[in-house]
Amino acid sequence: MLTDYRKEDVGFVFQFYNLIPDLTVAENIEVMSDIAENPLNIDEVLEAMGMEKYRYRFPKELSGGQQQRVAIARVIIKNPKLLLCDELTGALDTKSSKTVLEFIEKINKLYKATTVIITHNEAIAKMADRVIYIKAVNEKYYMRTYISAKENMRIDMVKMQAEMFSIISYIILVVMPLIVVVIVSIVINRKVKSEQKLIGILTALGYKK
Repeated sequence: MLTDYRKEDVGFVFQFYNLIPDLTVAENIEVMSDIAENPLNIDEVLEAMGMEKYRYRFPKELSGGQQQRVAIARVIIKNPKLLLCDELTGALDTKSSKTVLEFIEKINKLYKATTVIITHNEAIAKMADRVIYIKAVNEKYYMRTYISAKENMRIDMVKMQAEMFSIISYIILVVMPLIVVVIVSIVINRKVKSEQKLIGILTALGYKK
């Protein structure tokens, strides 16, 4: 069960690319697609990663950023639900790091894969919906969670919708029945008063029951 879960639903992207040097870009990606149950189309993935024109190149013919994109494509091809990235940009220069992170964000939106990035680079936190800081103090790990402005807005919207639902429910279940009772009471009182007034008039005219 655990093996199947890791094989089908979880994708790992490591700091070092771990590409097979004797295989081309396309062949490195196909290694993963051949064992996946529901792989994505390789042309689609290569296009999404901007590596379509490099499909017949070998790893040694690529830059560090390009090799990292191939490593990401190799994981994405199996269509995982969870993407785990360990020090994704640790071995890259600033320009390559930015390019790779842009592709990770694109993959997150395009394929709806939940993405977790482990990193020491706090600048990456700006692109995340949720940030968790882990700090070692006296051999114990303390965790702090920060939520982005975008995530805060979404949470506030959910809270507001819940409050509106509560108010509407209160009106329907409590206020409306009270209004109905009051209206019925007014109608009955008016009817009783009208009947009493009519009886008074008839009595004055000498009518007896």
